[in-house]
Amino acid sequence: MALALAVAVTMLLGARWRPTVLLASGILAGQRQVLGSVGVLELLGRQGREYTTTPEAIRGARDHLEAAGLLRPVPAVPAGADSVGSPAAGEDGPHG
Repeated sequence: MALALAVAVTMLLGARWRPTVLLASGILAGQRQVLGSVGVLELLGRQGREYTTTPEAIRGARDHLEAAGLLRPVPAVPAGADSVGSPAAGEDGPHG
């Protein structure tokens, strides 16, 4: 399985038709040993980035896409608003 992953990563990173960035998160000690033995950690060190958690990796991917001009930055959520931008509970909304 790890060898198949190494082949897939190598093919993706070597694709000239589509630039690819390698991001990984949450690699455990046992997985690290296996990934190191097939060269994936070396590729990650040269052409990617490792994150502790998946949310950090997603944030890193967004940052990369924004820097490349492929994704618009997400506007900051105003204080007192929930994640969809509506007033927080107990606050007056636009009709109230």
